Amino acid sequence: MKHFLIVLFLLIVPLSAAASKVALVIGNAEYSAVARLDNPHNDARDVAQALARQGFDVIAATDLTRNEMRDALRDFRQRADAAEMALVYYAGHGIEVGGRNYLIPVDARLEDARDAELEMVDLDLVLGQISGAGKLRMVVLDACRNNPFVTRMQSSTGGRSVSSGLGRVETAQSDTLIAYAAAAGGITPDGVAGENSPFTTAFLAAMQEPPTDVRRLLGRVRDKMRKSVPDAAPFVYALLGGGEFVINPNSDRAPVQAAPATPGISEDFVRIDRDGTFEDWNEFLVRYQDQADHPLYAFALEKREALREADAYFTPATDPEESSEIAALPEQEGESRTLVIVPVQSILSRDEAARRLQRLLGDAGCYRGAIDGIIGRGSKAAIDRFIEQSGVDVPRDPGTSEDALKEALARVEENPDVDCPAPVVVRHTPPRTTPKPPKPEPLVQDPAPRTSPRQPALPDGSIEPRRTKLLPEAGTNLAECRGNRAKFYQCP
Repeated sequence: MKHFLIVLFLLIVPLSAAASKVALVIGNAEYSAVARLDNPHNDARDVAQALARQGFDVIAATDLTRNEMRDALRDFRQRADAAEMALVYYAGHGIEVGGRNYLIPVDARLEDARDAELEMVDLDLVLGQISGAGKLRMVVLDACRNNPFVTRMQSSTGGRSVSSGLGRVETAQSDTLIAYAAAAGGITPDGVAGENSPFTTAFLAAMQEPPTDVRRLLGRVRDKMRKSVPDAAPFVYALLGGGEFVINPNSDRAPVQAAPATPGISEDFVRIDRDGTFEDWNEFLVRYQDQADHPLYAFALEKREALREADAYFTPATDPEESSEIAALPEQEGESRTLVIVPVQSILSRDEAARRLQRLLGDAGCYRGAIDGIIGRGSKAAIDRFIEQSGVDVPRDPGTSEDALKEALARVEENPDVDCPAPVVVRHTPPRTTPKPPKPEPLVQDPAPRTSPRQPALPDGSIEPRRTKLLPEAGTNLAECRGNRAKFYQCP
């Protein structure tokens, strides 16, 4: 059995100074118990070179036995522990037995399903050896080929399922990505002899494209692989956070353009905004008339109007009823140029026209409300004031139709010198009333002595003192007491 080891790692670099990205690439093709595979050697060589160009320190090996695979993983573990990213790329046979995934060394015989743990390398073992990487642990398995070991093991499965492809991954750790050349249980062809497998071909092509997150890169692999294998379905199991994980940072290929780039409204606006002239903005408005509802279109209108008076070459139209205004510009570099100016009101939307009308009325001092595009009572009153000051015939209710609105806007624009006086604010002051003085509190006088009809006044005006009735004395008889009722209070 022939096997060889390619080492692309700088052995003179001490372990403490190991690179931040390391990779182990294995290609198993020369199987002793089944037919040879055509492409794993090419796959391992080309992937190792591609990863080295992207800054990985790579160990590449082919045709490893079970013991050699375990030794390679143990040695690679030390490098992975000191790295930010650790990647294992395997091309060869793989199999799923009893819900566990295995990579098949070249010396495996697999005559019984119970040989799985004894003769193969568990995928969980691979994941464990790269678990020390600081940022990203990644395993790429181009091992979903049609597997001849399956028929050898079907008769003695011992109750455990055996699948030609690899099964789902349930034990992946955080910051780990596992990519299969086919979905769980699926298989893909090995490819043309002497070349690369369809999956590796797509992977190498994606690595040469502009740098991107590894999840998007593998999406490109899927798209490219389906062009050669229509039913192919590469699959990714990822437990990654929200950060960027880029494995092809050194790729410098420019993004592929579907067609020659044509500036859009945003690019043109930025370009013209630097030092654009009245002519530039006018051409912009003509070019993008079909995007008049775009916010940048409204900004371009304002910029063109701001340059209207400052443009030395602008000549007002002689006929305001024309649908467009034409002004000749001086010849530049031997060319005669014509400037076509589109009337503002003909290209504004209804809401924009209403806002512009309110703004112009506000500049004239006729309108003091909010610029909200609502032609209500305040806007109509402003138009009345404008008509009173200018004598111009302006539709008094431009909100009834779009034509009336644009006509009102045109009339106001044609009379920029109108100035409405500030309204006189008359404040209603209620008449001042003199508060009534508070009522004086009545004087407190000593009450007059009460008189009683039984107390007749004496001749000198004084009152006879009240006589005090006495209690009958002991021994007073009833007849005597009752005969003197004026003297006694009570009788026995």
